[in-house]
Amino acid sequence: MDLVGRKAVSLTDLGVTPQTVFISPRTVGVDAKADLKRLRPLLGETQSRRTSLASRSNRGPVDNPVDELRKRLATLDPLTKTSDRSRQASEQPVSASEQAPSESAISSTLDLAAMAHTGRKKVDTKGAPAVAAVHANAIGTTTIHDEPASGRSTPTIGTAVPGGNVYASSYEGQDPGVRAFLEQVDLENYREPLLDFGPRVLASHRKRAPRPKTSNNPQGVTLIGHLTHHTDAVVSIVTSPDQVFFATASEDGTVLIWDSAKLERSIACEPRRSYSLDSPITAMCRIENTHCLAVACEDGQLHVLRVHVASTGGSAKYGKVGCVRKWHTTPRDGHVTFIAHLQGKSIRLWAVLMAESSLLLFTNTSTIARLDIRTMEITVRYQHPLEYGVISAICPTTHWCIVGTTTGTLSIWDLRFGLIVKSWKVDGRITALQLHPARGKGLWLLVSTVRADGDTPLVSVYDIESSKLVEVYEVRATKPSSGSPAPVQQEVISTKADLIAGLTANEETQPMSDSSVDPIPSVLAIMVGQAFASLAVPPPEAGLLSGPDRPAHPGWMVTTGDDRVVRYWDLVKTSESFIVCGSQKDRDVTFKQSTSEPAQYYTLPTTHRQTSAGPDRHAGVAQQRQPLRPHYDAIAALGAVETPFSSCVISGDRSGILKVWRMEGQAKG
Repeated sequence: MDLVGRKAVSLTDLGVTPQTVFISPRTVGVDAKADLKRLRPLLGETQSRRTSLASRSNRGPVDNPVDELRKRLATLDPLTKTSDRSRQASEQPVSASEQAPSESAISSTLDLAAMAHTGRKKVDTKGAPAVAAVHANAIGTTTIHDEPASGRSTPTIGTAVPGGNVYASSYEGQDPGVRAFLEQVDLENYREPLLDFGPRVLASHRKRAPRPKTSNNPQGVTLIGHLTHHTDAVVSIVTSPDQVFFATASEDGTVLIWDSAKLERSIACEPRRSYSLDSPITAMCRIENTHCLAVACEDGQLHVLRVHVASTGGSAKYGKVGCVRKWHTTPRDGHVTFIAHLQGKSIRLWAVLMAESSLLLFTNTSTIARLDIRTMEITVRYQHPLEYGVISAICPTTHWCIVGTTTGTLSIWDLRFGLIVKSWKVDGRITALQLHPARGKGLWLLVSTVRADGDTPLVSVYDIESSKLVEVYEVRATKPSSGSPAPVQQEVISTKADLIAGLTANEETQPMSDSSVDPIPSVLAIMVGQAFASLAVPPPEAGLLSGPDRPAHPGWMVTTGDDRVVRYWDLVKTSESFIVCGSQKDRDVTFKQSTSEPAQYYTLPTTHRQTSAGPDRHAGVAQQRQPLRPHYDAIAALGAVETPFSSCVISGDRSGILKVWRMEGQAKG
């Protein structure tokens, strides 16, 4: 393309035969920076000629761009001199020690000046044209290898080196300039593998028959682990992709590694490895397809840890937990409060195509940043509007992220362009966000907020496209009436003035809080999934849901919070839901649902009828066999792990206590 005259120029009219070159994939152990420095002398003169040619192309439009390009190519004097020197060299014998590699490799030189004088538009040749050459002796290594080959100090480009990593392509010519250019293109696009992150770990998909219940607990759950090694609040529970171990992070500044197989053997098992930091931990996530974790602290540090573990048969051998990457936030950004790993998929960010594995960071100053794991540098940075409040919950995906704040504002960020697509208000401070695993086709959002009164549901479900409330999950003492009015929908926030006006109105209408009254329990953590391997998937209840609201596939939700109760919600068949952890009063409930608008899913206390035979004497025996000891502090973290024997739910409270619950068979209705 002629950039001045805006006319297309065919390469065949210039006597150039286009070729398609395939470059072989690299192997490990390549130093791209060193090899680019090595190729710079071979490409220096070629790049300078391209620059001078581009500078002379700014003189204005021309009538015939083809003739103009021929004249400019013909002015490259070294090309004609090269052909004369090559003919003289063929007449006079030259020893191999005096012959330069660049001169001996020139075999496809094209006399463009002669072509311009004869007026020929095409050249009947299949040889690749050379546009420049370097007449100098190059001393050094021109192949990619770890150690130089014995017996030869300057091998030619592309020569195989025993025991080394060789560059290769489908280009069969001997022009050193073309070979150096192709090698440069390969090195500039080459990304070294993350060797220090360990081998690739595939996700484990365990398939087993539903586990029969071994206890008399009617809820189908058994306590198999009571772990007391943390001394402060548990902030995160992360499971490895292959389910070999799970990691817990606490505000006491420690990360503990637990073996999944040990849970079935001892109720008070010891952690296999630990890692300590200098300040309280605020967030942790796993690096997908690896045994690595990303941990953030209150002092601004971020460590990427690798757990050295080798699983052989039914046992796992653990090595040390090493830090492979470190990074620190700036004082302006504060410290990281939430962190998520984005797997290496192609994302266009600010007109740059990113195909790298990176970390999505959220700070206490409402800064959203993307951190490249390879370079540990920030590639993209966004600022969430401060008038929306501090970020208190996130729900990230590959291309977009939903952010919840302390003022009850939900915002959808498009990570490709750095824009807020829409925002809307909900009731109360947002504590947790998750996508609905069974309904909505990925467009329904589970939202938990701080409850201001008893009428506020535990979890609300919103349609992202319309901001409409479609489902609620709540704990009730009585059955809801059929004529209950639908909740008023909050309007989408459009401008900053509307938001400030709404906040002012809420402050004026909100009553003064009484410190003597206990706050209403709220949900602090939500965990969702498709199906547990230990639980059979029940069919959906007929007649209750139809059309797009009917579950397309299995799904479950586990909620917990200030009331120290862990609830398992079956999103396909509500009657199969049950209480995982709680007091006897909390467990003595049934799960119901109604077809009102929006759909309601709730728990009701079970009413027991006193029979003439008196109280059930087996109840005390069952309680002695399986004492489901509840948590004694608010539960703030949830996790799930598939052990070699069963599926388990892990709960961690603010006192540092961890409990592991084994899911057994189907729950009784």
